[in-house]
Amino acid sequence: MSLVNASNKMSKSDKQIRSCINLVDDPETIRLKIKRAKTDSHGQITYDPEERPEVANLLRIYSALEGIPVQSSPELFEGDNMFSFKEKLTNKLIDKVCPIGERALDLCQ
Repeated sequence: MSLVNASNKMSKSDKQIRSCINLVDDPETIRLKIKRAKTDSHGQITYDPEERPEVANLLRIYSALEGIPVQSSPELFEGDNMFSFKEKLTNKLIDKVCPIGERALDLCQ
């Protein structure tokens, strides 16, 4: 789902460029997009798609990258605040997505 509005799908055709992670995004772009991703002001990281759709969206992304059930992912962030959670998600995205983008760019040259 969109990083700007979790009720919309993540789409490269969205007018807001920061709404999605592209495979060819560089690490700094990914870092900025996740840092600015919409969340809420609750203190804990919990998976509640109805009450906290934006946090649930970020947890789904993390879970997909890790290959774990999304319901168990909040346990990994117990005691973390939103900043710390977003940093961990950012690092995971950079580790998993950037090599794909780099390879894609290499193939285009």
